[in-house]
Amino acid sequence: MIPSPYQQAIYDWIADGSGHALVDAVAGAGKTTVLIEGAKRLKTNKACFVAFNKVIADEIASRLQAIGSSMQASTIHSLGKQCLGKTRIDGNKYTKLCRKFIQGLPDRDIVLKETPEATAVKQLRALVNFAQLTMTDHTEANLRRLVEHYALDGLLSLMAGNGLLWETLWQGVRFIVEAGIDQYQRERIIDFNDMVCLPTVLCLPTPQFDFLLIDEAQDLNRAQLELVLSCTSPNGRLLFVGDARQSIYGFAAADTASIQHIVARTQATVLPLSICYRCPSLLIQLAQQIYPSIQPSPTADRGTVEVISQGTFLKQVQPNEGGCAVIGRCTAPLVSLCLKLLQQGKKAKVRGRDIGAGIIDIVERLKKSKQFRFADFLALLGDYRDAQLELLADEPENEMAIDAFLDRVETVVAFYHAYRDEALQQQAQAAVEGFAAYINDFFSDEDERQCILFSTIHKAKGLEFNVVYVLPEKVPHPLAKNAWQYKQELNAEYVLLTRTKQAMYFIGRLISNLTLPPPEPIPDVAHASLVKTPTLASVGVIAQAETVAAAQEDKKAGGRPRKHKERLQIKVSSNVAAYLRSLKGADDGYSGYLEALIRSDPQFALFTEQATLSCV
Repeated sequence: MIPSPYQQAIYDWIADGSGHALVDAVAGAGKTTVLIEGAKRLKTNKACFVAFNKVIADEIASRLQAIGSSMQASTIHSLGKQCLGKTRIDGNKYTKLCRKFIQGLPDRDIVLKETPEATAVKQLRALVNFAQLTMTDHTEANLRRLVEHYALDGLLSLMAGNGLLWETLWQGVRFIVEAGIDQYQRERIIDFNDMVCLPTVLCLPTPQFDFLLIDEAQDLNRAQLELVLSCTSPNGRLLFVGDARQSIYGFAAADTASIQHIVARTQATVLPLSICYRCPSLLIQLAQQIYPSIQPSPTADRGTVEVISQGTFLKQVQPNEGGCAVIGRCTAPLVSLCLKLLQQGKKAKVRGRDIGAGIIDIVERLKKSKQFRFADFLALLGDYRDAQLELLADEPENEMAIDAFLDRVETVVAFYHAYRDEALQQQAQAAVEGFAAYINDFFSDEDERQCILFSTIHKAKGLEFNVVYVLPEKVPHPLAKNAWQYKQELNAEYVLLTRTKQAMYFIGRLISNLTLPPPEPIPDVAHASLVKTPTLASVGVIAQAETVAAAQEDKKAGGRPRKHKERLQIKVSSNVAAYLRSLKGADDGYSGYLEALIRSDPQFALFTEQATLSCV
């Protein structure tokens, strides 16, 4: 197969390049295949492919072995763990240290007067976690900037309304981090953060490679970046591979600027890999409305993009040998729809055992109540919901955390009703143990092809399917309150739009910030015949297509007159976009705001009196 110019440039750099490089690979660019092919051109035996997780690392190791490459495959955590010697892993290490710190405060009753101990421990753990992974100095000013940048809602609330507790927590970060180092040195106990942080913090010897290839670079936090840099020999080279458009792991201390940080830190040469070989051209047209840089393959099929009703979905959805997935932003709607398919006798699963564990955790919390009776489960759940909402509501600008909590509660309710109905049909005794097992059975971490797979966007990242059905609600999430969060929401939408190889169906409606492509390709000659100015011609083609669609809608409505509007696409910066979306709750939305702004311009009145221009 003849490589594309993008692929050939990467191969040439691997074989004969110097310094460091970053491959900016769009979704579906076949980057893994390109990198395996590139490994054949390496001129060193001391090379390592650094993968995002162990499953991917094992798969890469098999593929490298198949081509006879001596390149190793590893995760970043595995590289770091090698530096720490013989250890024992305790995933709750820092939570325990935070709890011990809070319980040992001499003025504990005063500090926790308005805050439960569990909440204080949770917030301290979050602050320690982000401080470790971003390698932030433990001064109050630095920690404040950290909390504000990552929009850590609980800690933002403490800074604003509980100065005494905030002061206690930020001062506790240094104590907790030092206690964690001491515990490693004395007892050899570590957690997963220690694997990537301690080698750098303690200046430990690291494995050395002449060539390191780091996949999913957009999800690197600073601690991980420093670790891979320390594993590079003095004359070694680094090849980062990532897609800033798929940066959706802000909760893991990466952010939307990770790629820019890498380029600035390493002075890497950027090598684009812009052609998507996975998606049909219609899906690329949708994705280009989010990020225009992605390009379709010259041989891509047109594919299918449709909006269908939920009734149509329930009738037509079937497992597919190439994968069939239902993807959405939140868990509860996915579970509800999954249950409906199971009632029809169709095989379906929800991806993410950790999601299931989070749902079961709520059940276990209620089970510990002294008044617990399974017959009163919904009443107890309601009391728990109200108590948690009261705590969450005390924290300003905490809307996304509240929404995520309510999503989990709604998921529990959906499961409860389904479990009770099934127990009644089978004339079985409904009990909390059976309920927990029932929930657990719904979730899987396997990419199962023999069933219909339900998945959140975050869990679908890295996967591909022949057919994808989309739940468009809260895509992008309307509660993203700053430009950085909204950028991650757009990235999540981009991930969603690039999961399918054949067809995508939107259930109920299209995502609100997208426009369906025209039903048929418009020949280039049409552009020249409409108007001489290319820009106006493009606008005219869009307006003409939408006028036809509006006329069809009128016909369906029985010929009743309706107000026609032309849709224009206006590109603005991310900050401006975030501001405009904050206006969307107004009566006319942000499009009405823009129109009012234009109409207020005196030049507009003059234009409307003199204009004879037509774009159709």
